[in-house]
Order: sequence, then structure tokens, then C-alpha cells
Amino acid sequence: MQRVLELQQVKRWEEEDIYRVGWRNIRDGVMAQFALYETEIVDMPQVFLPFATDAKGQTLYEKVAESKFLLGFGQEEP
Repeated sequence: MQRVLELQQVKRWEEEDIYRVGWRNIRDGVMAQFALYETEIVDMPQVFLPFATDAKGQTLYEKVAESKFLLGFGQEEP
């Protein structure tokens, strides 16, 4: 958050401000996802599945990014 404030050339901020703004952004994002769920636009797994992790701690997003977002041919690999 501090880096973002620097890039936006915010002149006056304190460490406590950075903490509050960071958490507020996270809260707003989660609340937006819940709003999609509550209006039945998405299912709960659709909202949070990208953050699910495997046994190694790697997220689904990281796995897909490793493959350059190519999903393959739909066949099980040997």
C-alpha cells in the first residue's frame, strides 16, 4: 500500500493510514464478491476457488499462471 501511495504521489500519510487503507481495500473486494454471491450471479466456490491451495500451498491461480493460462486439450496427462 505504501508503494501505491508513493506512485499516486500522496504527500501526507502515516503508517497507520497505510494499514487501514490496505485492509479497507481487501474488505471492499471481499464484500463485492459476496454481493455477486448474494444476488445469485455466482456460486460461492466461483468466488473463492482461485485462492484455494494444494498440498504444496500453491493456489489454483498460480497453477494456471504457470501454464501461461493454457488449459490443455481436456485429456488426462500421463
